[in-house]
Amino acid sequence: MPSRTLPFAALTFLSLLSLGCGKSSGLKPDGSPHDGDGAGCAGDPVLCVQGAPSGTGVGCGGQGAPATCVGGHWTCPADSVDERTCTCGEPGISCTPQICTAHGPVCLDAGVDAAEAPDGGADAEDAPVLDASTCAFSATYTFYDDGGLRALSYRTVLAPPRTDTLQRIPAGSTSGVACPRETSCASTSAISVGQIEAAVGNADVQAALAKPQGMVYGTDSRPSDGSVLAFERGDGKGFFIGGGTVPAGLRALEQLLHALQAESLADPACEALAP
Repeated sequence: MPSRTLPFAALTFLSLLSLGCGKSSGLKPDGSPHDGDGAGCAGDPVLCVQGAPSGTGVGCGGQGAPATCVGGHWTCPADSVDERTCTCGEPGISCTPQICTAHGPVCLDAGVDAAEAPDGGADAEDAPVLDASTCAFSATYTFYDDGGLRALSYRTVLAPPRTDTLQRIPAGSTSGVACPRETSCASTSAISVGQIEAAVGNADVQAALAKPQGMVYGTDSRPSDGSVLAFERGDGKGFFIGGGTVPAGLRALEQLLHALQAESLADPACEALAP
Protein backbone atom coordinates (compact mmCIF):
# COMPACT_ATOMS: atom_id res chain seq x y z
CA MET A 1 0.00 0.00 0.00
CA PRO A 2 1.50 3.39 -0.92
CA SER A 3 2.47 5.70 1.98
CA ARG A 4 0.29 8.69 2.75
CA THR A 5 1.29 12.05 4.14
CA LEU A 6 -0.94 13.60 6.84
CA PRO A 7 -2.06 17.14 6.13
CA PHE A 8 -0.53 19.96 8.18
CA ALA A 9 -3.74 20.54 10.21
CA ALA A 10 -3.78 16.93 11.39
CA LEU A 11 -0.14 17.10 12.47
CA THR A 12 -0.87 20.24 14.45
CA PHE A 13 -3.81 18.54 16.23
CA LEU A 14 -1.69 15.53 17.19
CA SER A 15 1.06 17.77 18.55
CA LEU A 16 -1.38 19.63 20.78
CA LEU A 17 -2.91 16.35 21.93
CA SER A 18 0.50 15.01 22.99
CA LEU A 19 0.99 17.99 25.33
CA GLY A 20 -2.16 17.04 27.23
CA CYS A 21 -0.92 13.50 27.96
CA GLY A 22 1.97 12.23 30.07
CA LYS A 23 4.27 14.85 31.68
CA SER A 24 2.98 18.41 31.84
CA SER A 25 4.78 21.41 30.44
CA GLY A 26 5.98 22.27 33.97
CA LEU A 27 3.99 25.48 34.23
CA LYS A 28 0.77 26.37 36.02
CA PRO A 29 -1.88 28.35 34.11
CA ASP A 30 -0.41 31.59 35.49
CA GLY A 31 3.03 30.65 34.12
CA SER A 32 4.66 29.86 37.50
CA PRO A 33 6.55 26.56 37.93
CA HIS A 34 5.11 23.47 39.62
CA ASP A 35 7.12 21.73 42.30
CA GLY A 36 7.91 18.04 42.53
CA ASP A 37 4.46 16.95 43.71
CA GLY A 38 2.53 19.19 41.35
CA ALA A 39 1.42 21.78 43.93
CA GLY A 40 2.74 25.27 43.25
CA CYS A 41 3.98 27.78 45.83
CA ALA A 42 2.33 31.17 46.00
CA GLY A 43 4.32 34.37 46.06
CA ASP A 44 7.99 35.03 45.49
CA PRO A 45 10.54 32.50 46.84
CA VAL A 46 11.78 33.31 50.33
CA LEU A 47 15.48 33.78 50.98
CA CYS A 48 17.15 31.09 53.11
CA VAL A 49 20.23 31.91 55.19
CA GLN A 50 22.38 29.84 57.50
CA GLY A 51 20.86 29.96 60.97
CA ALA A 52 18.99 28.27 63.79
CA PRO A 53 17.13 29.07 67.02
CA SER A 54 19.43 30.49 69.72
CA GLY A 55 18.11 31.47 73.13
CA THR A 56 14.66 32.94 72.51
CA GLY A 57 15.65 34.31 69.09
CA VAL A 58 16.99 33.09 65.76
CA GLY A 59 20.68 33.65 65.01
CA CYS A 60 21.65 33.95 61.35
CA GLY A 61 24.69 34.62 59.18
CA GLY A 62 26.30 33.79 55.87
CA GLN A 63 25.06 34.06 52.30
CA GLY A 64 21.49 33.31 51.30
CA ALA A 65 19.83 31.21 48.60
CA PRO A 66 16.22 30.90 47.35
CA ALA A 67 13.97 28.36 49.08
CA THR A 68 12.65 25.24 47.30
CA CYS A 69 8.95 24.71 46.63
CA VAL A 70 7.88 21.52 48.44
CA GLY A 71 4.28 20.48 49.08
CA GLY A 72 3.01 23.92 48.20
CA HIS A 73 5.31 25.66 50.71
CA TRP A 74 8.62 27.44 50.31
CA THR A 75 11.10 25.28 52.24
CA CYS A 76 14.65 26.05 53.40
CA PRO A 77 17.41 23.39 53.47
CA ALA A 78 18.64 21.89 56.75
CA ASP A 79 20.66 24.28 58.95
CA SER A 80 19.06 27.31 57.30
CA VAL A 81 16.00 29.46 57.99
CA ASP A 82 13.78 32.04 56.33
CA GLU A 83 15.79 35.25 56.67
CA ARG A 84 12.65 37.11 57.78
CA THR A 85 12.71 35.14 61.06
CA CYS A 86 16.25 36.24 61.99
CA THR A 87 16.57 38.36 65.13
CA CYS A 88 20.38 38.30 65.39
CA GLY A 89 23.15 38.15 62.84
CA GLU A 90 25.08 40.27 60.40
CA PRO A 91 25.46 43.11 61.12
CA GLY A 92 25.19 42.65 64.87
CA ILE A 93 26.69 43.90 68.09
CA SER A 94 30.30 42.80 68.45
CA CYS A 95 30.56 41.72 72.06
CA THR A 96 31.54 38.43 73.62
CA PRO A 97 29.78 36.74 75.29
CA GLN A 98 26.30 37.60 74.04
CA ILE A 99 22.94 35.85 73.73
CA CYS A 100 20.35 35.99 70.95
CA THR A 101 16.84 37.01 72.03
CA ALA A 102 13.60 37.60 70.16
CA HIS A 103 14.42 41.31 70.31
CA GLY A 104 18.04 41.09 69.14
CA PRO A 105 21.45 40.27 70.62
CA VAL A 106 22.31 41.24 74.19
CA CYS A 107 25.76 41.53 75.73
CA LEU A 108 26.26 39.51 78.90
CA ASP A 109 29.11 41.46 80.49
CA ALA A 110 30.55 44.87 79.67
CA GLY A 111 28.51 45.78 76.60
CA VAL A 112 30.10 46.70 73.29
CA ASP A 113 33.15 48.56 72.13
CA ALA A 114 31.61 51.16 69.80
CA ALA A 115 34.68 51.14 67.59
CA GLU A 116 34.08 47.44 66.88
CA ALA A 117 30.40 47.72 65.98
CA PRO A 118 29.94 47.10 62.21
CA ASP A 119 27.62 50.08 61.77
CA GLY A 120 29.94 52.52 63.51
CA GLY A 121 28.57 52.25 67.00
CA ALA A 122 24.75 52.52 66.79
CA ASP A 123 24.28 49.03 68.15
CA ALA A 124 26.84 49.69 70.86
CA GLU A 125 24.72 52.52 72.21
CA ASP A 126 21.67 50.25 72.45
CA ALA A 127 23.44 47.36 74.20
CA PRO A 128 23.10 47.32 77.98
CA VAL A 129 26.27 48.01 79.93
CA LEU A 130 26.09 45.61 82.85
CA ASP A 131 27.66 45.82 86.27
CA ALA A 132 27.69 43.16 88.99
CA SER A 133 27.75 45.20 92.18
CA THR A 134 25.52 43.26 94.58
CA CYS A 135 24.24 39.76 95.18
CA ALA A 136 20.70 40.24 96.50
CA PHE A 137 17.60 41.54 94.76
CA SER A 138 16.27 44.64 96.50
CA ALA A 139 12.67 43.65 95.69
CA THR A 140 10.62 40.97 93.95
CA TYR A 141 10.34 41.46 90.18
CA THR A 142 7.95 39.71 87.80
CA PHE A 143 8.15 39.90 84.03
CA TYR A 144 6.50 38.22 81.05
CA ASP A 145 5.48 38.84 77.45
CA ASP A 146 1.82 39.86 77.42
CA GLY A 147 -0.43 39.31 74.41
CA GLY A 148 -0.05 37.36 71.18
CA LEU A 149 -1.67 34.12 70.09
CA ARG A 150 0.42 31.33 71.60
CA ALA A 151 -0.07 27.84 73.00
CA LEU A 152 1.99 28.67 76.09
CA SER A 153 3.74 31.59 77.74
CA TYR A 154 6.61 32.11 80.17
CA ARG A 155 6.61 34.14 83.37
CA THR A 156 9.69 34.85 85.50
CA VAL A 157 9.70 35.83 89.17
CA LEU A 158 12.93 37.18 90.69
CA ALA A 159 12.87 37.14 94.51
CA PRO A 160 15.39 37.97 97.26
CA PRO A 161 18.01 36.99 97.88
CA ARG A 162 18.60 35.76 94.30
CA THR A 163 15.96 33.21 93.28
CA ASP A 164 14.96 33.08 89.61
CA THR A 165 11.77 31.04 89.04
CA LEU A 166 10.69 30.45 85.46
CA GLN A 167 7.10 29.28 84.89
CA ARG A 168 5.67 27.74 81.73
CA ILE A 169 1.94 28.49 81.58
CA PRO A 170 -0.40 26.85 79.02
CA ALA A 171 -2.84 29.14 77.21
CA GLY A 172 -6.01 29.68 79.22
CA SER A 173 -4.35 28.78 82.53
CA THR A 174 -2.92 30.86 85.35
CA SER A 175 -0.33 28.34 86.56
CA GLY A 176 1.99 25.71 85.16
CA VAL A 177 5.34 23.96 85.50
CA ALA A 178 7.99 25.98 87.38
CA CYS A 179 11.79 25.80 87.51
CA PRO A 180 13.55 27.65 90.35
CA ARG A 181 17.27 28.35 90.14
CA GLU A 182 19.78 30.81 91.60
CA THR A 183 20.88 33.92 89.74
CA SER A 184 24.63 34.37 89.48
CA CYS A 185 26.43 36.77 91.81
CA ALA A 186 29.14 37.56 89.24
CA SER A 187 29.93 35.84 85.98
CA THR A 188 31.39 36.56 82.54
CA SER A 189 29.02 34.08 80.88
CA ALA A 190 25.72 34.54 82.76
CA ILE A 191 23.54 37.44 83.84
CA SER A 192 24.05 38.40 87.48
CA VAL A 193 21.97 39.92 90.26
CA GLY A 194 24.06 43.09 90.08
CA GLN A 195 23.37 43.51 86.38
CA ILE A 196 19.63 43.29 86.93
CA GLU A 197 19.72 45.68 89.88
CA ALA A 198 21.77 48.14 87.82
CA ALA A 199 19.24 47.97 84.98
CA VAL A 200 16.29 48.47 87.36
CA GLY A 201 18.14 51.35 89.02
CA ASN A 202 18.51 53.20 85.71
CA ALA A 203 16.90 56.66 85.79
CA ASP A 204 14.51 55.80 82.93
CA VAL A 205 13.25 52.70 84.75
CA GLN A 206 12.90 54.49 88.07
CA ALA A 207 10.93 57.28 86.38
CA ALA A 208 8.57 54.71 84.83
CA LEU A 209 8.09 52.98 88.20
CA ALA A 210 7.16 56.31 89.78
CA LYS A 211 4.25 56.79 87.39
CA PRO A 212 0.78 55.17 87.59
CA GLN A 213 0.68 51.38 87.16
CA GLY A 214 0.18 49.95 83.68
CA MET A 215 1.57 52.66 81.41
CA VAL A 216 2.72 51.46 77.96
CA TYR A 217 5.99 52.79 76.55
CA GLY A 218 6.40 52.49 72.79
CA THR A 219 4.00 50.80 70.39
CA ASP A 220 1.34 48.50 71.83
CA SER A 221 0.89 45.77 69.18
CA ARG A 222 -1.44 43.57 71.24
CA PRO A 223 -4.55 44.59 69.29
CA SER A 224 -2.94 42.95 66.21
CA ASP A 225 -1.80 39.77 68.02
CA GLY A 226 1.56 41.28 69.00
CA SER A 227 3.02 41.37 72.50
CA VAL A 228 4.66 43.74 74.97
CA LEU A 229 6.92 43.06 77.94
CA ALA A 230 5.20 43.46 81.31
CA PHE A 231 7.45 44.37 84.25
CA GLU A 232 6.15 44.53 87.82
CA ARG A 233 7.83 45.28 91.14
CA GLY A 234 6.67 43.70 94.39
CA ASP A 235 5.02 46.93 95.60
CA GLY A 236 2.56 46.85 92.70
CA LYS A 237 4.35 49.37 90.50
CA GLY A 238 4.99 48.38 86.91
CA PHE A 239 4.74 49.17 83.20
CA PHE A 240 4.72 47.68 79.70
CA ILE A 241 7.45 48.00 77.07
CA GLY A 242 6.37 47.82 73.43
CA GLY A 243 8.02 48.33 70.07
CA GLY A 244 9.24 51.50 68.45
CA THR A 245 10.97 54.28 70.35
CA VAL A 246 11.20 53.97 74.14
CA PRO A 247 13.60 55.43 76.72
CA ALA A 248 17.01 53.75 76.41
CA GLY A 249 16.96 52.47 80.01
CA LEU A 250 13.66 50.66 79.45
CA ARG A 251 14.91 49.01 76.26
CA ALA A 252 18.10 47.88 78.01
CA LEU A 253 16.03 46.37 80.83
CA GLU A 254 13.80 44.56 78.32
CA GLN A 255 16.78 43.07 76.49
CA LEU A 256 18.41 41.99 79.74
CA LEU A 257 15.27 40.29 81.07
CA HIS A 258 14.66 38.46 77.80
CA ALA A 259 18.27 37.27 77.88
CA LEU A 260 17.83 36.05 81.46
CA GLN A 261 14.74 34.11 80.46
CA ALA A 262 16.66 32.57 77.57
CA GLU A 263 19.36 31.48 80.04
CA SER A 264 16.76 29.73 82.17
CA LEU A 265 15.31 27.91 79.18
CA ALA A 266 18.79 26.76 78.17
CA ASP A 267 19.62 25.52 81.68
CA PRO A 268 19.56 21.68 81.83
CA ALA A 269 17.77 21.96 85.17
CA CYS A 270 14.83 23.60 83.36
CA GLU A 271 14.71 21.14 80.45
CA ALA A 272 11.09 20.23 81.26
CA LEU A 273 10.03 23.79 80.42
CA ALA A 274 11.43 23.81 76.87
CA PRO A 275 8.79 24.45 74.15
